[in-house]
Amino acid sequence: MRATAPASSANLGPGFDAVALALSVSPDLSSFGRLMNAKAAALGLRDTHFVRPDGLDVPDHYSSAADVTKLARVLMRTRFVRDPVHAETATTGGGSHAT
Repeated sequence: MRATAPASSANLGPGFDAVALALSVSPDLSSFGRLMNAKAAALGLRDTHFVRPDGLDVPDHYSSAADVTKLARVLMRTRFVRDPVHAETATTGGGSHAT
């Protein structure tokens, strides 16, 4: 069974969206962790090991600063990530804020 996030999951706690997305492509979180670790290896992230999709601190879930930097550089090639990073203002639930 695959999970889907409700229209508004903000009240369900941190990481719910990550878990819902993980379960939409994998049968369970362990399987998704294996997918993430395979991708990390393909990207050359040698000091990274994923356990959970939400990034919560659990044993054996780690990443070095060098690997985080390498991953950020890869992600910045994706317009979906790059555009918000370069935005000069942002709108949140509390209103619009200049960066």
